[in-house]
Order: sequence, then C-alpha cells, then structure tokens
Amino acid sequence: MENNNLEKTTPKEILIVDKDPSVASILDYILSQSNYKTHVITTSEEALAYTKVTPSLSLIILDFDMPKINDTPLCKKIVETNPHLLLLCMAGQNYENYLNEAYNQGALAALYKPFDVEDVLLKIQTLFGSILTQS
Repeated sequence: MENNNLEKTTPKEILIVDKDPSVASILDYILSQSNYKTHVITTSEEALAYTKVTPSLSLIILDFDMPKINDTPLCKKIVETNPHLLLLCMAGQNYENYLNEAYNQGALAALYKPFDVEDVLLKIQTLFGSILTQS
C-alpha cells in the first residue's frame, strides 16, 4: 500500500522535444509549475537516445516537424522503439497535414501552435487518465 501512495505523489516525467528553444522553454515552465518532471531536448538524435535510456519517461510532447533520422520521421522512430510511451504531437504551419500524419504514426493526441495553456494541461491529464472531478 505504501508503494501505491508513493506512485500517486511521484511526478510523471515528460520529455519536451521542439527545435524551437522558446516553445520548449514555455512548455517546460508550464509543466514544471504543474508538478510534472520535465526534460527539454531540441534535436531528434538526442530525443531518440533519451527515450531509450529513460525508463521513467511517461509522455513525450513532440514537435512533429523535427528533422528525420535516416529518412524516418522522429515520431515514427519513437513509437517503433518505445511503444509504451504516450505521444502528444504539436504542429504549427500546415498543422492539419502534419497532425494527420502524426496520428497515423502513433500519436495519441495533438496540439496546435500557438497553443493554449489550459488545452495543453487538459490534453496531458486526459492522456494520463487523471482528470480530477471538482465540485
């Protein structure tokens, strides 16, 4: 039982991957203030490597327009190597095309840039299945 209580209080770990450091920094701030443990990466290669060595990782927030690795989109690479991870993709320009591709490659949710803070938090809570009912 003590272990279950520990799991409830342990912050979920989220990897933020965006080639734009300012977007990544904003997400990092928002999520850190909401008691999530975050890590920011701005390159595709580092992101893929991090997912392979971080078993505590729960969710990746990924800019879908990240550079490909060996002609394979990063989104697809992550899903292939880490099928247990939750994946939320973001896109700005041409977002409809990108996000349809993201869903086809394994993303479970999507964000449009520029994003709304409440929308970000709601999508994450929904993915974690932890929306609390408040009266």
